[in-house]
Amino acid sequence: MARKKILGEMGYDFTIVTADIDEKAIRRDNPQDLVVALAQAKADEIISKLGGQSPFAQDPLPTLLITADTVIVYKGVIREKPISKEEARQFIKVLAAGACVLEVLSTSSKTQIRAEMTLTRIVKCTYKL
Repeated sequence: MARKKILGEMGYDFTIVTADIDEKAIRRDNPQDLVVALAQAKADEIISKLGGQSPFAQDPLPTLLITADTVIVYKGVIREKPISKEEARQFIKVLAAGACVLEVLSTSSKTQIRAEMTLTRIVKCTYKL
């Protein structure tokens, strides 16, 4: 919930709405394409869940729907959310250096215009297990 903490510390008033999508059903070979597709699918599902219209549409202030996804690429293999604590430990053990790919997509409640940003960073993990 780092994103929640960051937005709260920045003073934003927000509501969390989860996207009920099957992330494993969305596949792309390129990690940048994958995170974009996942963030877009999350936005589409949330807008659909809200009846195609933001509950904040009548609010005079602009409202943004922010969706995001992150993957790690290690030795050419896309690593997504681990499904267990053991898998998480294995990821940490083998992840000496990799690329972190983050997609953030925002959708305006007024115009439905989307803006996206994809960020790729080389990361180095140091750990003690």
